[in-house]
Amino acid sequence: MDQYLIAFFAFALSLIRTFTVVMLAWFTLRQLDKRMGFVFADWWKEADDKAKAYYLAARCFAVFLAFSICMA
Repeated sequence: MDQYLIAFFAFALSLIRTFTVVMLAWFTLRQLDKRMGFVFADWWKEADDKAKAYYLAARCFAVFLAFSICMA
């Protein structure tokens, strides 16, 4: 029974750690956007599909990189 309890707490701690790192990466990117004066809603309306794809790919890559570092 103790072994399962320890495994559960280790799993819960891993999930919390992963969530924290991914949220930090996401909100860091949002703060960077705000500091550069980037208004997402205005930009999104005027941007073409290629620019939107690059922006979303860069954001997803940053979150994936943070997740990978967390899991290492």
